[in-house]
Amino acid sequence: MASDLQQAIVAQSTVPTILDDNEFFKDLLSLVNTAAFQTFYKKHMNGSGDIKSSLVYIELYNTINEMHQSMMGHTISPENAAEIMQLIMKKGEYRRPLIHLVSNYIESGSERSQLQTKIQHSLMSLDSLALDDARHDAGEQATAQDDATANYTVQDVGRQ
Repeated sequence: MASDLQQAIVAQSTVPTILDDNEFFKDLLSLVNTAAFQTFYKKHMNGSGDIKSSLVYIELYNTINEMHQSMMGHTISPENAAEIMQLIMKKGEYRRPLIHLVSNYIESGSERSQLQTKIQHSLMSLDSLALDDARHDAGEQATAQDDATANYTVQDVGRQ
């Protein structure tokens, strides 16, 4: 005897209005039925680690894009977004805090706005670390002019 779930899977829906009544399902099915999503899903979401990594990148992109929009008045280009995400994810000291933030977000059920605020703060801290690393690597002492660039943040990369 087939279960209710099995019958629902093989049967034609007798309630065609569910997509009209449920915005979540409407949006979800609209997204997952795109070729772009299916390609991404099949190539990059094969296990729980892949899914978590994808969520990290999605949240990172959205935060970077919002920061860029607030400063520049337009969305960040895909090339600049990829460059910034690659820069952040290449270095363990940058990547680990971001992964930790997203993991805590998923487990805690907190609001996205809280996550984005935390990511923004983390990116600002990372940017300060990057400047300090660059100064150290170059063997230069921070000068008054270097200090003036301390407000140069990760979203400013999109301007170049």
